[in-house]
Amino acid sequence: MHKILDTITRGRMLTVTVRSRKKTHFEGTAAALSSKNTRGPFDVLPRHIHFISLIQDGITVRTREGGDKHIQFPRGVMKVKDDKVEIYIGTEEKK
Repeated sequence: MHKILDTITRGRMLTVTVRSRKKTHFEGTAAALSSKNTRGPFDVLPRHIHFISLIQDGITVRTREGGDKHIQFPRGVMKVKDDKVEIYIGTEEKK
């Protein structure tokens, strides 16, 4: 799988940050990232178009070596721009 990703992305990587108000949950690089919004599952690869979405049910970060890191959370906001992915979690309204 990672050979296919390298061919598609030409070796480029995403910089990914997952934050809540209190801490940074993940900061690192990824070959790809998967998540889900109200329209269904989707992937983000390097060179992705600028994109903002409400996401749900966490993310899966794919490393260049082919491993997966799952980060679970109920909802968040994802912003993708210039190979940089910022995800803000814990944004739901407090009751």
